[in-house]
Amino acid sequence: MRVTTAVDQSEMLNVNYQPSQSEFRPEARQFIDPIIQFLVHNNNAPLLVNLHPFYSYVHVKEDIPMDLEAQAHRESRSARFDYATFNSAQTRVQDGPLTYTNLFDSMVDSVHAALEKAGGSSLDVVVSEVGWPTEGHSAATIDNARTHNNGLINHVQSIGTPKRPQKRIETYIFNLFDENKRDPEVERHWGIFWNNKQAKYNINFQNQ
Repeated sequence: MRVTTAVDQSEMLNVNYQPSQSEFRPEARQFIDPIIQFLVHNNNAPLLVNLHPFYSYVHVKEDIPMDLEAQAHRESRSARFDYATFNSAQTRVQDGPLTYTNLFDSMVDSVHAALEKAGGSSLDVVVSEVGWPTEGHSAATIDNARTHNNGLINHVQSIGTPKRPQKRIETYIFNLFDENKRDPEVERHWGIFWNNKQAKYNINFQNQ
């Protein structure tokens, strides 16, 4: 039986818009290095990683290039937003020979790059948590969650990342239902369904 664990990409890695520049933070190496070696020597069990494009967008983190903000886009949305929600077909980040049109791919490949530098190049990455909230922030709306999550499903069922294009990414959407006891407010509204089991929006789990 293979055993693994989950880590948070934004907490474990230095954040850079070019995935190839990413590496595990020095303060994390003392405990992530033994985990990586354990996984490598136990049938290359994958590393599970939680990704949060929403927080990269709303907290203006460096994994979304700031110069995208100046690019006007339809419906008054920014190019940064479209990069975070699979809503752009244009190259937004050029990283050597690799091109990125969405933040999800960049985040996944940043983990691959960090693993390579820490002796874990043979490991696969499983995205154990990714989604978009529907309340609690101006960017947390039902329309935005629908755009992100449907774009996510269509993307991961079609291709891999620029770094590993032939390897489709095992991905788990967070969350099935809202959790009304969490804080802050935005943490309570990541569900695809209301707590009464009614869907908040149409979501298609088939490749479109």
